[in-house]
Amino acid sequence: MVNLEQFQQMAEEVILKRAFEFPVHWVMIGVNGVFIIGEWATADLGADLKTIVLSGEPRKLEFPVTITFVDRTGRAAHFSFEKPDGPVLTHQTGQA
Repeated sequence: MVNLEQFQQMAEEVILKRAFEFPVHWVMIGVNGVFIIGEWATADLGADLKTIVLSGEPRKLEFPVTITFVDRTGRAAHFSFEKPDGPVLTHQTGQA
């Protein structure tokens, strides 16, 4: 499974440091089709990422796992967890 602490840190990096505009929606998809869709509504660093839709068991996400963040302007960043030890930025749209 994707380390949730790493995911939260990555989300903060993408959303705050790259100046994404709120709300930001995200999707996490495993190679086996398990997916989680969520939202981060405000710039509150302590706020949890809200899960909106869940298909399958989150613990059953199989690698590689792809994660996409999209802000209210359509700006997006795509990450891939090839293995459990961390994400790699694979693509970003919009201004850095």
